[in-house]
Amino acid sequence: MRAYFSSTLDICENKGLVSHKCREYWTGHKGDISARYSTNKKLTPDKIEEMRSTYLKCAPYLETEKREISEEEKEKWKIEFKREYLRLFFDDKEIDDNKLLELPSEEMQRKVKDKMGMSLNNGHSQKVIPLKEVREYIEKGWEFVQGISSKEAIVRIPK
Repeated sequence: MRAYFSSTLDICENKGLVSHKCREYWTGHKGDISARYSTNKKLTPDKIEEMRSTYLKCAPYLETEKREISEEEKEKWKIEFKREYLRLFFDDKEIDDNKLLELPSEEMQRKVKDKMGMSLNNGHSQKVIPLKEVREYIEKGWEFVQGISSKEAIVRIPK
């Protein structure tokens, strides 16, 4: 069991999930001289929590059986994933003020597309394009407004 634990922690260390000092501490090694002045002293509550967090990252590699993820954990990860995705386009205040995390996926995607279109066009909802590109823009979801000459047309981001 000790060999399994140690070799699995090697893998975790190589993946950057656990520090060498923490790995040595968990396997019961005294470590080098610097360990005498850091990990081999009484652990503070902060250090214990940090080690718990690190252990949780390593747990999938250490456990011999797959454990089921609770529905609560799945929901937590979904919300966190949505927030990280939305942060690509919105700041936290916009996400919270507009309750974007609570929107159905389709509505959330529409808000992102609106934001992307606005950012691609410097915040303007309309754009003048060469007449020959109208078809491409319409296929991308833009709406045709009108032609302004024999060579140019106006398109707008759909609302």
